[in-house]
Amino acid sequence: MNRAIGAITKHPDLFPENDPAKTRSQTMKGVRIHNYGGPEVLKFEAAPRPEPKADEVLIRVHAAGVSPFDWQIRAGHLKNIFPLSFPLILGWDLSGVIEKVGPSAPRFKKGERSSVCRMQCATARMPNTLSFANQKSH
Repeated sequence: MNRAIGAITKHPDLFPENDPAKTRSQTMKGVRIHNYGGPEVLKFEAAPRPEPKADEVLIRVHAAGVSPFDWQIRAGHLKNIFPLSFPLILGWDLSGVIEKVGPSAPRFKKGERSSVCRMQCATARMPNTLSFANQKSH
């Protein structure tokens, strides 16, 4: 585990929004880009909290992974294949807890642990025996 990621996971006060006991806000924290470029375009900042569409779920992220796909998107190498609008939150693999379920996504329930691979457009239930950090890579 990367030292920076380890430090973040050991200090949950850095992300009070990950504590379900705290009040829900209309914003969340994320690493966003506002234009294509190198690592300098990455900004850790508040972003509007999304509402799930009818067939989507909203997941409170506990662990996320960054893949080569993310840096290729950030650098603009794939802009002709995947046209995107900014600002954009990168991170295509994640795990967490389902917080809200759209009306056309009945197979999921609020409070379920979940793992997502957005490249495969797949969301799956996550066994309680796996940690969030370990599950995101599977």
